[in-house]
Amino acid sequence: MQKRHPKINKHNGNFMVTTRIQSIDRALSVLEIVSESSHSLHPTEIAGQLQLPLATTHNIIRSLYFRGYLSQDKTRKYVLGHKCFQLQIPLTEHFAHLKSITHKYVEELADKTGDTTAVGCEYNMDLHYVTYSLGAGEIIIQPRKDDANEQSMHISATGKVIIACNGIDYFKELLKMKKIKKYTDATIVDAGKMQQQIDFFKEKGFMLCYKERVNEIAAIAVAIYDKDNSFVGAIGQNFPAFFIDSKIVIPEERAELLKKYADKIKDEL
Repeated sequence: MQKRHPKINKHNGNFMVTTRIQSIDRALSVLEIVSESSHSLHPTEIAGQLQLPLATTHNIIRSLYFRGYLSQDKTRKYVLGHKCFQLQIPLTEHFAHLKSITHKYVEELADKTGDTTAVGCEYNMDLHYVTYSLGAGEIIIQPRKDDANEQSMHISATGKVIIACNGIDYFKELLKMKKIKKYTDATIVDAGKMQQQIDFFKEKGFMLCYKERVNEIAAIAVAIYDKDNSFVGAIGQNFPAFFIDSKIVIPEERAELLKKYADKIKDEL
């Protein structure tokens, strides 16, 4: 019988049971290990990172290989297979036009300020970064290893712009559908406080995320609209939180700079 790991989560004041299937968790871990590696991997390397017996790891690898999710190079070590790239094609094509327009502006803005810059959009109620550029300043924010799996709307400035432009009912739906996690004391996980953020956005025209993902990071984002004034997504930057505390970054001034770039993008949409 397939081994299962029941897990209790609290959701909106009620308890619910979620089930994780061990074999699926392990297979996804293999894909993550291979995708994050700068070189092809031998099964013993994968087994070492999984901390599993080689025979168990090899069975997972062969299943993924025969389904096309892993492939072998000329050394017979493993790399991602064609099926992984096929899965990404619909998402890539969906945002291809926006990425082609925003990439140069994101790079330019990151270079000008030295701060990490990104354009984010909603994709099936998840936050998807269409384009992303690390800053070149003395202190920059590098994405954490787990960030690829933590694209939650409520913990980023770009995501909160998306929430604000969709309204509080959208956030309430997120609360019902998603696992909304509290990362720090400042993380917003209830509708009342999020409504205050939405009101702030409507008044100021930008969203500030201050120590909500981790205590050391802050972010600012503004909305991107097309020529018909339809909401498209958000452009934002993150930087050390003390940049705001020490007035290295003035939120209103940085928001004005971001709006200028959002207008440049709008002109091309």
